Amino acid sequence: MIRLLPAGLYTEMPWKNGQGVTREVARYPEAGEYDWRISLATIRQPGPFSAFPGYLRNISVLEGGGMYLTIDGQRSALITPFQALGFNGASGVSCEIVGGPLLDFNVIYRKPLCGLR
Repeated sequence: MIRLLPAGLYTEMPWKNGQGVTREVARYPEAGEYDWRISLATIRQPGPFSAFPGYLRNISVLEGGGMYLTIDGQRSALITPFQALGFNGASGVSCEIVGGPLLDFNVIYRKPLCGLR
């Protein structure tokens, strides 16, 4: 069962790398290791992303000027609002933000258990 939560009830979690906070919107299953998770995060400064081995990730910008990701040494094109970029959760990833803080939307999931369309 998936529950829709009002924004005030999102679970705030510190980033695995300790450099920010994620607001968890939904996950399955609700307890223990998840098969998929949807979250929001505010990125205020450039820096590394946490690694999530065993998962695939998809990220998009909801608010802000955009960002570049460097994934395993390769810099992405500019990710502007409502564009998405997928990558392996085990990859080494860092971000560079454009024009100040931004709000991003993240989907993290296990393949082949889950997929995105």
